[in-house]
Order: sequence, then structure tokens, then C-alpha cells
Amino acid sequence: MLKTQEEIYKIIINYQGSFGDDYIEFLYSGDLLNELNELNLSPEQLKHSGNKFIRIQKSILSFSIFENEDDFLKISVVERVKSYNGDILIISKKNGNSISYINNISYINFNKENSFHFFTNAFYYVVFINFLKSLDNEKEDAFHFIDYFNKDNKKIVLTSLSEKSRIIIKYKNVIPSFSANVDYSKYVIDFLKLFEENNNQITKFLKNSFIEFASRYDFDNRLPNIFTNLTKIIETALLNFEIYINNLSIDKLKEEYNKYKSKYFNDISDILSKLTQKIIGLPIVFATTLFVINKITNDNTDNNSLFLYILIAIIFISSIFINSLLKIHYKDLLSLHLSFTRDYNTLKNNNFFRKYPDEIEDFKDIKDNVDSKISILKYVTIGYYWLLNLSNLLLIYFILKKVSLNIFDWNTWAIFCGLVCVLILLVIGHLIITYKKDRKSVA
Repeated sequence: MLKTQEEIYKIIINYQGSFGDDYIEFLYSGDLLNELNELNLSPEQLKHSGNKFIRIQKSILSFSIFENEDDFLKISVVERVKSYNGDILIISKKNGNSISYINNISYINFNKENSFHFFTNAFYYVVFINFLKSLDNEKEDAFHFIDYFNKDNKKIVLTSLSEKSRIIIKYKNVIPSFSANVDYSKYVIDFLKLFEENNNQITKFLKNSFIEFASRYDFDNRLPNIFTNLTKIIETALLNFEIYINNLSIDKLKEEYNKYKSKYFNDISDILSKLTQKIIGLPIVFATTLFVINKITNDNTDNNSLFLYILIAIIFISSIFINSLLKIHYKDLLSLHLSFTRDYNTLKNNNFFRKYPDEIEDFKDIKDNVDSKISILKYVTIGYYWLLNLSNLLLIYFILKKVSLNIFDWNTWAIFCGLVCVLILLVIGHLIITYKKDRKSVA
């Protein structure tokens, strides 16, 4: 068949054949007559307008032949071609390339082109329209995907029960010239498969998605745009169906999750506020204490040493209390992180998000935001712990330097007291920082 098509194509090009409705005509030539006879095409000789012509009937050919793509791209023509044989040759004089369709394989200039979908797109556009026609169900108790289909007027009507509105789709006999680089046939096949499952729930969502996409375009362009967007229509329908069967509402879930996130943010903000007050107050307390120490040591009274020892005890005891509060704040942060992570993992493991992982991205952004805030607050808590205790250690050291002791050498006493304070503070810090059990459960 390919060789026959190529020979006829060369004859038409070489002898400048002109196309009529049912025939191809040439100016008379003896050589042409011989070639046509060799191909058993039963050429007819006739004379009109003072010239002799040779004519062959298209019906004598074993395939359908067209002068250009426009002659082929008609619904009525495609239906006729498919019912006749299915093999096609388009001369396509406009761009100089012939295109063929033989045994369900496409050719350009008689070379096979597997990625050339001009013919299959045209065929499946007609299949799509005819399938929509078949969905025009007249039963009163049945679900109607298509509420009205008029093939003569080329008019399709779909009614949306949820919005109490209807959409009208008009189409023409002319088939749009779809991109030959895209195989739209597989989208139509996926669309048809949804109806094979006999699941009215899926097709109801498909109808809503169908109407929603159709409403974006004007009457004349609706059907071609629906055809090219079938994959998006199907994806939207399946997504909404999954939301339905999993009893989820993404918008509502996002709203509730944002409220839930706000609760965590409020708890985090409360901890941050408390830490901020402590951090802001630290340099003020430190400067004030230094001032008091300096003032007392400049007064030569007998009660100086006793007062300074009391001050050391107050600094030490207050450090213990504040470190205990820091320990509570740190535990609260770990508990918040653990709770929030568990809630997120519960949400993520929902069957819906397993099928549609892209839909979890907004929630993941929220989780990352909370994780970041908690992580920063952990470092702030630990940093404040070291700042507080080192500051208090310096104050104790400064006080001891100001006190005269006769028990033994001053430097030895100062170093001894300093080491004891450091040891105690490090033990308290260890209780705050090394929450191995909690940290493992959060990680």
C-alpha cells in the first residue's frame, strides 16, 4: 500500500493533477495514460473547454485521497473514511510534504513517523463527540452526564445540579487542527474508562469538572478546548472524588490547620515573650549589681563582708530558680515540637495525601515554619542559660575579689569557690540541655 500511494503521489505532483469532488483530473499525456493503465486505475479520456483530459475516479483507489488537510479535517469525512477503509493519503501541496495513514501507522513523505499524531487526534475527536452523544440518556431515573445532545444542530447541553445552572457547547463539522506532536487519543481513552467502571459518583465529579472547564471558553471554542484539556478535567474530577471519599475538604482543612498553627504560634510566642523579658533584664540586673558591689566596697563598714556574702547566696539561689524556669521552657518547646510533628504526620498519612502528595505542600510549609521557630527558640534558651550563668559567675568572682578573707590565701579561696559554682551550674545546665528521651522522640 505504501508503494502504491507513493507512485500515485508522484503522478499527481509530476502531472499537476487537480482534485474534484469524486475524481482527479490531468491534462492529456500519453506517458501519463500509460502509467495509469499500468496501475490499473481505469483512466477516462474526455474533452472539454477545447482541451483533452484524463480523469481517474477516487473510488477506484484502495485508500482515501485528499488534496490537503482541510479537505480531510471534517467530522463527516472522518466518519466516512473510517467506515470505508481507514488508509489515507493527503497530498498537502501547501507545505510540500505528503502525509499518509496506513494500517494505523502515520507517514510523512512516506517515512514512518511514530510521534506524528495528526490522524489519531482527528479520529479520536470524532470518537469523543460520538461518545458524548451516546451519553444522552432518556431514562428518567438515570444519571445524565449529557442532558441534551442535538447532532443536527451540533449542540450539547449539560446541567449542573449543584449550581442550578447549565452550560451549552456548540461545535462545527470542521475538526480543529490540533498539535500533531501531542497524542490526545490517550486522554480520550482515559475519559472513556471512567464510564466503564459504572460508578455514578466518579462521573458526577467528572461532569462538574467538565462544566467548570467548559465555562472558561466561548460557545465555538468550548469543545476543542475541552478535548485538549481532558487530562486536566480527569485529574480535577479524580482529585475531588478522592476528597469526597476521604471525607476531606482541602480549603476547610487548610483553614482549620491555620487555626491550629496559630495555637502553636501563640504558645511559642508566649515562651519567647518570657525569654525576651529575661534577656532584656539581664544586662540591667548585671550593671545594677556591679554598681551596688562597688558602692558597698567603697564604704568602710564592718557589715560589708556579711552583706556581700548574702549577695553571693542570693545570686546563686536566684540562678538555680531561673535555670529551673529555663528547664521548664525548654521542656515546653520539646513538647510543642513533638505534638505538632505528630499532628502533621497523622495528616500526611491520610490516604488522600498518599495519592496526591502535591496537596500536602501547603501544610509542609506551615510545619517547616513552626519547626524553624521552635529550633531558634531552643538555641535562644540554651544561649541565655550560658549567658546568665557566666554573668553570675563573673559577679561572684568580682564579689570575692572585693572581700578580705583571713582563713587562707585569697586567690586559693576565690578559685575554690569559683570552681564549686561552675560545677553546680554545669550540673543544672546538663539537666536542661540533655533531654535525650524527648529529643529522640521529636527527631
